[in-house]
Amino acid sequence: AGRIIAIAKRVVRTPPRRLFAALRPVRIDEVLYELAAGPPEAEVPEGFRLEIFDPAHPSGDARIDKELSPTSRCYVFKDGDRIAHESWLVYDALLPASFGFDPNLPVIGRCVTHDAYRGRHLYPSMLRLIAADIRNCRGLERVFILVSPDNTASIRGIERETNGTMVMRFVSSESSRKRQFPLGSGRE
Repeated sequence: AGRIIAIAKRVVRTPPRRLFAALRPVRIDEVLYELAAGPPEAEVPEGFRLEIFDPAHPSGDARIDKELSPTSRCYVFKDGDRIAHESWLVYDALLPASFGFDPNLPVIGRCVTHDAYRGRHLYPSMLRLIAADIRNCRGLERVFILVSPDNTASIRGIERETNGTMVMRFVSSESSRKRQFPLGSGRE
């Protein structure tokens, strides 16, 4: 019992500034796109290999492995031992669920193409591969993608290269808790 009290005392003594910083509202502005699961086959770009990581199949990279969970997978294109691109798929994305979407919706996010590999269309290739994997492994016909509305390169990759369609824009700020702008409202 003495140990628990000691731990509780440390929590109570947390400086108020740090506590308030953790509770500060965060501005959210994200766009949700829908991508049809597409054909069951998709191709890995020439010169790269696809690796897929989950808790049962960790990567060996501490940065990636600490983020893996039963509801997430990391998809990586590698050029030799170098990561060229990574994308994350989650089945418990909080943002769409807070707006009434199915909480088990497959959502792609946190996608990064490393600088040396930009301009090679790795992002749209990865989106197609993830969509095919969703269809083959889960039998689902669609997957969703969260992207910042300021990320024009990603939006171009989604719309032009994969025929993804915008479903909704999520906006929240300190003055308005949350708003959603459905497609066609003129405010997306």
